Formats: sequence, structure tokens, C-alpha cells
Amino acid sequence: MNSGVSFLSEWSEHKVERGPCPKPPPPITTPPAPTTTTIIATLPLTTTATTTIPTTTSTTTTTTTTTTTTTTTTTTTTTTTTTTTTTASGCSATRFFCPNCGTAPISVVEFKVVNGEDASAGEFPYQVLVAPIIAGIEYQCGGSIIKPRWILTAAHCFFDQNNVRASTAFVRFGSHRRDQQTQVPISQFIIHESYTTSEEGDDIALIELASDLTFNDNIQPICIGLEEDIPYGGKAVATGWGDLMFGSTDDVPNVLQEVALDVITIEQCLPLADIPADTNKVICALTPTKDTCQGDSGGPLVARLCDGRWAQVGIVSYGFECAVPLNPGVYTRVSNYFNWIVTNIGSTSC
Repeated sequence: MNSGVSFLSEWSEHKVERGPCPKPPPPITTPPAPTTTTIIATLPLTTTATTTIPTTTSTTTTTTTTTTTTTTTTTTTTTTTTTTTTTASGCSATRFFCPNCGTAPISVVEFKVVNGEDASAGEFPYQVLVAPIIAGIEYQCGGSIIKPRWILTAAHCFFDQNNVRASTAFVRFGSHRRDQQTQVPISQFIIHESYTTSEEGDDIALIELASDLTFNDNIQPICIGLEEDIPYGGKAVATGWGDLMFGSTDDVPNVLQEVALDVITIEQCLPLADIPADTNKVICALTPTKDTCQGDSGGPLVARLCDGRWAQVGIVSYGFECAVPLNPGVYTRVSNYFNWIVTNIGSTSC
């Protein structure tokens, strides 16, 4: 199939999650840490069985302050704070989670047409490469820095085609080039308790690093997007080191790729894609000949805010192959999981 709208049954048959993708990574700079064996393998593109994920919970009190109103939501015992900044007129004054999140300039601010364009050094300092280890095989996904010790990614990155769960993972960061990244071990990964490999939705996970990252020009956090930040009818930018063509694992980019995509409404997406019954869980993007692909899963979809910052509104999840006309890519809607994120990381402070 190569020319337009498909029936949803056929869409489901050809639907592929965009990771984890088995890749032999290039040489990296690695601090003392356990090493793993890299094996080249072929990953089937669909999964069917259901996996039960242990639930990870914590207790949180969240206090949010804006310049005009005060809203307090209390669950129980932990007191948290937010970061308030001065923003342009009409913009939300509160950005989560770090004071300087989303401030790195992105070259596509005018949203010129890009398709697999090389990113520049320091352009996406929040982008990381996530390397889950599943049955001794290393896979590749993307992720984003949201706090010094926390990475946001996709839940399906931690399962292979047989629904075997990852035993651990590594995170690589600090450069837009894969061969110049630094690798660190993780402390734990937390998969959304409602995620299953047989159903769409809740495709979100958190990674806690073994130690805090030190922020610099090449290592910075991205802001967490709120519902009002989703640019329906506008552009958002996706990034990753995934495959440049569907079904091909031979031409893996060493340099981070960026692409500007058109965000469409759920009403526009429903006839074209197989999405969860709870449509609040996802957002869709559809741009002719442009898309994310295998190996990009877990990576960020970011939108420009009215104050000039950037916020992550989506997580690369799945789609109909890659860049097939009239078939959108589907992304986890980050704003829908804000409370889940805060509950698991423990606070809204940086």
C-alpha cells in the first residue's frame, strides 16, 4: 500500500511501534559502569500479547502558582514547589520543571520544510538515546531530559516482540552525534501501570538515572507541555536517530535528525488512524513525506511557546509504517500524564 487512506483493519495490520530498534551503537565515552553485549537483530514490527506491569506509586502534594490565579491540589504529605517565570503577554507563567527549560534555540523557528535534516550541536540538548537491554540484546529508543535525574520516554521501548521486559537500560547524552555521547547507567525505569503491549495508549515511561546530570550548553531539560501548548493546526518538531526509511536498518544516522510536522486535531485523525478510545491519551501529526520511524520511539515532539521557549507535547509512539501518505504518526499526549509524571518523580521542582 502506498497511496492514501486505508481501512482501520489494514491500518492496524501495518501499524508499527517506532522502537525499540536493535542497533549496534558507535563507540562512546563511558564512565566506569557495567558493560553489556551488543547484538544485531531484527525486531518484528507488531506485538500482540498483554503484559502486566508492576505499579509504581508515590505520594505528592502539588502547588501551582500563576500570575493571576492560585490553584492548590493536595493529595497527602509531600510539599512541592514550582518555578514561576516572567513570560510574554498571554503566556502561562509557570513552566515545569526547571527554570531554564526549553530555552535552546531551534533552527526551524520559521518552520522551513525539513526532512531528515541534520540537527546542529546544542540545538536539542534535552534529547537522549535510550538503550534498553532485553534478553541480552541492546535496543535503541529516544528520550528527553526533564529534570537532572529524570528521562521521559515510551513504555513500549522496554519490551521486545515476544513481550519480554527489559532487565535494565543505559542512557547516552551530551551530543547530537551518536559517536560522541557519554553513557550512564540507570537506577530504575517506571512504566505506566495501565500500559499493555496489546492495546494503544498509556505509552509512557520514566527513567531515573543513577546520578544527576550536570547541565551545560549540550545538556539541558525540556519543559513539560500543558494542554494549551499543543499547536493544533500548527507545527511541532520531532527528533531522533531512527531509521531514515521504513524497514531499513542499514542507514542509521550518526547525527541527530529533526523534522517539522503538522499537528492535526483528533477529529481529523480518527478516520485515518487506529487510536485509543480515550482520545485524550494521544495527539497526531501528519505531513506529506515526513515522519518519525523505527528507532525514534520515546523521543520528544516539541512545540514553540508564545514566550519563545519550547515544550514537549508528545512522545513518539507508533504509526502506519513511516511517512505513508494520509497516515498520521501517533504520539503520547504528555499533558494528559502530567499528574502521573509528578507523582512518580516526587515534586514539581527542578
